[in-house]
Order: sequence, then C-alpha cells, then structure tokens
Amino acid sequence: MQPQNPNTYNLSNLLDEFTAFLRADNGLSAVSKRNYLSDVKQFINWLQAGNGNNDLDKSNRIISEDDLTSYYNYLVNENRPAKSINRKLSSLRHFFDYCLSHGLITDNYAKGIPNISQILTVFENFALETDLTEGEKNDIDDFLVFLNQ
Repeated sequence: MQPQNPNTYNLSNLLDEFTAFLRADNGLSAVSKRNYLSDVKQFINWLQAGNGNNDLDKSNRIISEDDLTSYYNYLVNENRPAKSINRKLSSLRHFFDYCLSHGLITDNYAKGIPNISQILTVFENFALETDLTEGEKNDIDDFLVFLNQ
C-alpha cells in the first residue's frame, strides 16, 4: 500500500468537517449555511464524478485552481443563471477560506474569479474602448445578453 500524498485530503471527510464548521458559526443564518453546504456538495460531487483537471484518486485529491476554473466554465456552459453562478462562487469563496485557514490550500482560488456582473462590466468597457468591427460588437452584445439571463 502506497502512502497517501500529504498534500491530498479526503473530500468526503473535508465536507463533513466544513459542515461542522458551518454549524458552529453563529454569524451565519440557517439559510446561508444550507446554501453554502448545497453549493459545496455540488462542487465536490462534480469533482468526484471525475471532472476537473486532477489525475489523483476521485476521493483523495488536491483541489486545484484549474478545477475551480473548469467548474466555473461548466456552470456557464450549462446556461446556469448568473445569480446561481454568483451564489455558488460566494459559497466556494467561503469554503476555500475554510480550506486556507486549515492549511489545505495555499490560496483562495475562488476570490480570483469575478462575479458575472463584474465580467459584464469588463466586456462592456472593452467594447467601448476598442476599435471593433460591427460583427465583433454584435458578438459581444450577444454574449452580454446571454450573461444577463
């Protein structure tokens, strides 16, 4: 039997520990705790289903920045509403803060992913400040409409 990589962790155990941590947090409403758990469970289930960019065992792994970016892209490609994606990002930011505070990761990757409304502003400013063809402007307009759904 090979020793476990010291930089990996069991995702199921991690979810149980995060659940206990949330239950002890009196600063969060019951609804916020339920939403955080639901969103983090969905992310972990997505990882355990073999998604993400990690070659390790599905239950013992390191959650990478690429995993989070892939999950975000998955949510966008599934045409999830912007509010739903933003809530999941908020939940994952909280979860990664927990992981960071317990030495499981070295950076909160989720803080580097902007909410959809922030992305809209970036694209709108880009379209205004850049000399684009009419077709490119239409493509950006279509994309902005899609993100606003």
